[in-house]
Amino acid sequence: MEHTAQMANIINRARIKQRSLVITLLDLKNAFGEVHDNLIQSTLEYHHIPDNIKNVIKSLYTDFKTSVITSEFRTPFITVGRGVLQGNCLRFSAVEHLLEYFHSAHKS
Repeated sequence: MEHTAQMANIINRARIKQRSLVITLLDLKNAFGEVHDNLIQSTLEYHHIPDNIKNVIKSLYTDFKTSVITSEFRTPFITVGRGVLQGNCLRFSAVEHLLEYFHSAHKS
């Protein structure tokens, strides 16, 4: 919580002084990397998502590869075993639903 207060203070100071600000958030404990694809599928099952949609989502994470492209080079394809790529809101949503599921299971 302390880091959140510090970040809010930095944002406010930048706003008051009319300065540009770039904030980079790091997943130091790799929480998103710990969400395995089978948990995403379990979450979709729990929320009664139709099979055709589950299959499309599963295909996004089956044999998934990426590469790094700049103006000067392009890497060979890199297999993504687990983890989350920047901008992948689907996995964040799955994490959110998993937390809801575990919270409700813990209550009962």
